[in-house]
Amino acid sequence: MTLFKIFYLSDSLLFASFLSQLEQFPTAIIPDIAIAFTFGGMAVLLGYMVFRHQPVTYPQLVSLFIALLATCSLNSILDIASPYIPIAGVQVGIKLLTLAIAIFASREFLADSTKILSQNTTPTLVDENRVVKQELENCRQLEVERYKSQQILNDAFEYALIGKAILTPDGDWIRVNSALCELLGYTEAEILQTNFKSMTHPEDVALEQHYCDQLLSGEVLACRFDKRYYHKQGHIVWGRLSISLVRTPEDKPLYFIAQIDNISDRKQAEADLNLVIGQLKLAIEDRSTELDTAYSTLKKSAAQYQDLYDNAPDMYLSVDADSTKILRCNQTLMKELGYSYSEIVGCSVIDLYHPDFRTEAKNAFQTFLETGEARNVYLVVQRKDGTTMDVSLNAQGFRDQQGKVRYSRSSWRDISTRKRLENQLKRMNAELEERVENRTLALQIAIQSLKESESRLELALEASGDGWWDWNMLTDETSWSIQFYQMLGYEMEELPSSFQTWQSWTHPDDLPRMMALLEEHLQDQSIPYVFDYRTRTKSEQWKWISVMGKVVDCNDQGEPLRMVGMLHDISDRKQAEQELRRINTELVRSNQELGHFAYVASHDLQEPLRKIRSFTELLAERYQGRLDETADRYIRYITDGAARMQGLIDDLLSYSRVGRAELKVNPTALSSLVKEVQSDLEKVIEQRQVEMVIDSLPTVAVDPVQMRQVFQNLISNAIKYCQADRPSIHIRATQNKEFWAISVQDNGIGISPQFAERVFIIFQRLHHRGEYSGTGIGLAICKKIIERHGGEIWVDSEEGKGAIFSFTLPR
Repeated sequence: MTLFKIFYLSDSLLFASFLSQLEQFPTAIIPDIAIAFTFGGMAVLLGYMVFRHQPVTYPQLVSLFIALLATCSLNSILDIASPYIPIAGVQVGIKLLTLAIAIFASREFLADSTKILSQNTTPTLVDENRVVKQELENCRQLEVERYKSQQILNDAFEYALIGKAILTPDGDWIRVNSALCELLGYTEAEILQTNFKSMTHPEDVALEQHYCDQLLSGEVLACRFDKRYYHKQGHIVWGRLSISLVRTPEDKPLYFIAQIDNISDRKQAEADLNLVIGQLKLAIEDRSTELDTAYSTLKKSAAQYQDLYDNAPDMYLSVDADSTKILRCNQTLMKELGYSYSEIVGCSVIDLYHPDFRTEAKNAFQTFLETGEARNVYLVVQRKDGTTMDVSLNAQGFRDQQGKVRYSRSSWRDISTRKRLENQLKRMNAELEERVENRTLALQIAIQSLKESESRLELALEASGDGWWDWNMLTDETSWSIQFYQMLGYEMEELPSSFQTWQSWTHPDDLPRMMALLEEHLQDQSIPYVFDYRTRTKSEQWKWISVMGKVVDCNDQGEPLRMVGMLHDISDRKQAEQELRRINTELVRSNQELGHFAYVASHDLQEPLRKIRSFTELLAERYQGRLDETADRYIRYITDGAARMQGLIDDLLSYSRVGRAELKVNPTALSSLVKEVQSDLEKVIEQRQVEMVIDSLPTVAVDPVQMRQVFQNLISNAIKYCQADRPSIHIRATQNKEFWAISVQDNGIGISPQFAERVFIIFQRLHHRGEYSGTGIGLAICKKIIERHGGEIWVDSEEGKGAIFSFTLPR
């Protein structure tokens, strides 16, 4: 076809040259130009064909024909140049050469004509056509492979679980993936309209610019560092940023490739760890002034290292690896266990553990001999007086030149407080579970019904599978999996495969929302196409379906061509959600009725109790001494019981009001509440000569009336339960990232640790009424108030050593 085009062009030029001869002389050279191009083009084309299709059947004839076409073209060129250059001799020589080539070509053609005419050229043309088709097929396969490779790269970028982005050398976003959009909370379009500095924390902009400058200058090829981003919702997101620079072959900066991993959780964990370390340091500073003094002196003299060893907060000891005997120990260990140095050194370390833990101790020692170390082994040691202590064992072995462990450098850390807190937490969980069980008896039938519904739902999900759909937007042809037809009760051949069929199934109330979401997704494919809708089954019922879709193919102009997605039957889930909402409503109503019943019952009991108490007092006044001693004693019992019953009902009403009253939270200075309580208790404070130390207290958002009641109960208890000549009360406040911790410390009679949880239970008393007055509801009210404010309350105490009541309030 190309050869025919050239011939057609040459004929056109020859015709044009004929017309041009009718004009003036300057156009007379056009025929020569046309002839030169025609013959020259034919020579080049024929030579190319010979080069592409080797071997040639008649090489000599083809070569002579190419030479003849070339000399004819050269003659036309010389004809064009002859009017301007004296080359007549050259023209004659070229024309003679052309004549000689034409003679030889004619002879060769006559000699091979019989062979040429006798041969069938069809197989050769078929072979050439097959070669061309094979080359076209190879090109198409290469294009398909290139497209697949490009698609894999795009998918690796788009569906990566960590954020990825491409930026200009100036910091403008070129492309981002969905993980980065989810990390920062913006859509792709919103990010691409900004610069990286606008989303970077101001304190990190200079650091990132420094690394970018190093990359641009060629000092480094890649870098990695941590920085902070601003989320769209306003909070800070920590990211581990890895950047590399792509350059042109001329070594000019082209664009940055960035990879951003979300490390906010790790940063938060580091912050929490630093907070714990800070609190631990604060506790050590508060409780080990002598150790700080010893440590500061240690820097001045090497002799004081021994003092640091002896007075360390942990218990240190060295144990012989062969005999398990203790070689040395520090003073802390002797103080904690109550032994003298001579009683400890030389005895087996196994004998210091509680008998129930000696097997674990032997196993830990055997592991130490094999590995040369022991890390955070939980054991229990026994003091000289028989009491126990929870410890965490850490040991490092000292080896000789042969590599054998000779002795250990061991430490015991007292973790009794932590274990006590863990046990308290377990008890609190058990108590919470008991409360939940006691308060949900009325919901057992509903819960059983819900479980049956959930079982049916699980069985239905196991029996059915998710379906898929595929929509060709050019042909409007839509395909569904057989599972989707089964969801609707149809056979595959019953319904036409078109988008209009899908629309006809959709509930009229859901169709506008579905089409609006579809339009948004087609305009901006970063907007997810995910929704729930109702569809009509073959039995004319409505079934809830969850749909997820995505555009997977677009043309060169970015117009969507094809969408695919998944379908999931969520009818049972919708029914379960409706049932759960009904149960939650019933639970709220039941709790409200329970609180109202407690209040009404307590309130209504007061009237008959007043009558009992009044008539009992009248009996005591009128017949005191007139009856026998037994009757007087019975009347006294009735009077005391009625008075105590009325006190219990009043306290129960107070406890009920705490839960029923609406919290009126306002910023309140806690110091002002303490002063009000001091004013109310002024008389008893003066009588008992109470010494009160009040540190600086914060201003927090609380209900001032209820929080004043907390301080009233805690300070009153501190004064009441103190047998010292002069009660002492110390109120302080500490803070962390989320909470304020308020503590009220006294020098009273203290509480045994085993009753630390019991004192906060309503009507629970640790002493007889003859020793201390009250009904045991004050601390229960404090606990309820603090929990309503989002905090918690606890007590740290030992019997006879005072108590520290602490509670937290959100900052």
